[in-house]
Amino acid sequence: MSDRFRVLVVDDSDFQRAVTIKRLEGTEFDVAGEARGGAEAVAMYGPLAPNVVLLDVVMADQNGLVTLRQIVTADPDARVLMLSSMGTEDVLRECAAAGAAGFILKPVQKEQLVQALRSAVRPRP
Repeated sequence: MSDRFRVLVVDDSDFQRAVTIKRLEGTEFDVAGEARGGAEAVAMYGPLAPNVVLLDVVMADQNGLVTLRQIVTADPDARVLMLSSMGTEDVLRECAAAGAAGFILKPVQKEQLVQALRSAVRPRP
């Protein structure tokens, strides 16, 4: 397993993307790219080939669940970690069923984010 991992950060909030990226500084997770919405994330995923995607659930252009399904359809081995302030049981269940590697509730602290990312990039059994 590599010592460095490439992350695609997807959130329609410029502020939230900046906060997330700041929290990745000094970790083994390098920002491969930033997307402001789901359609942009899907377009960027293939060329960037990130190890993991941090994907907001609620976005203006296309919700994260739709984006998750599109990424996983294109790459069944994709590792997508969902971020949201809306952590209802239904949302968690839908994300897990669609192939999410995990789910983090906002606001997220650096250590929680890094631990979730480490778990997401762990080799699958």
